[in-house]
Amino acid sequence: MGKKFYAIKAGVKPGIYTDWGEASAQVKGFKGAIYKGFETRAEAEAFMNGTVAKEQKKSLPGKVNAANSIGSDETGKGEIFRSLVVTAAYVKAEVVEQLRELGVKDSKAYHGNAAKLANIGSALTDILPSDEIDWKEAEEGLVTRSEGVVAVTVLLPNQKLESMHSAEYNQDNILCDWHEKAITKLQQVLADDGEQVSYIVIDDFLAGMRSGKRGAKFAKLMEGIHQATGDYECYMEMRADADYMAVSAASIISTYLEQKYLEHLSEVLLAEYGIDSEVPDGPINPSVRAFLKLLRDNGAEDFFQKYGKTSYVK
Repeated sequence: MGKKFYAIKAGVKPGIYTDWGEASAQVKGFKGAIYKGFETRAEAEAFMNGTVAKEQKKSLPGKVNAANSIGSDETGKGEIFRSLVVTAAYVKAEVVEQLRELGVKDSKAYHGNAAKLANIGSALTDILPSDEIDWKEAEEGLVTRSEGVVAVTVLLPNQKLESMHSAEYNQDNILCDWHEKAITKLQQVLADDGEQVSYIVIDDFLAGMRSGKRGAKFAKLMEGIHQATGDYECYMEMRADADYMAVSAASIISTYLEQKYLEHLSEVLLAEYGIDSEVPDGPINPSVRAFLKLLRDNGAEDFFQKYGKTSYVK
């Protein structure tokens, strides 16, 4: 039996159609049309929402991990000195088992074990813990490569993030734009390499909401990615960093490069302010407050103004 439900995500009149003649009229001549046919309405609705139908939920990770796919994840949303770092990682199906044996999984599994995470992150990026990174380049998109893995990481410094943030353009908007930026640049790199992508999976930072203001942001993000990358199957999934190898790789790379960025800030603190101290990780907590007092006591408050999330500290 042929496909009976036609999901028009971007077209003259988006919606789900059961007649191809009516559906095709919505996309014919429409620049950037996004549409796909399905055998069930549930699958069509899931495509419209960027989620997965219940009957597909269990099988999708296996399908994605068995194909060349892109995953994206971020870190640095709530920590005082971490900058926002978003990584889009392309993983070839042939290296998935190899990465699993390496220990690639959600980076939160290595909380408190920075050395282990650094070993895995170094293997994924071919950047040694001792290597220097051009952080200005990272703001535009740092490309890293290892066997079967290509990634683009974009860093948004805290000072720039705070200047952009407003009631109208909040953290959700920023995350949408930076995920799209990382995925778009990665797709450009892959196109130059002649690589083919089957799926894109984003770790859901919108708490699964597909209606209201967050729903509108989700729709805009999906449209932007489809416009930039073509007709790939793209999903935003909760806990994707635990189920999809490409998202796990993105999670590890983001956190590894974030660790290196904090080390860089510690070097800046010593070189420019003469203070020999590690810049602390984490949200506002006793160790961060003690560090802020250290800055005040040494007349180095402007270090916090340059590199911290000042609006997070009252």
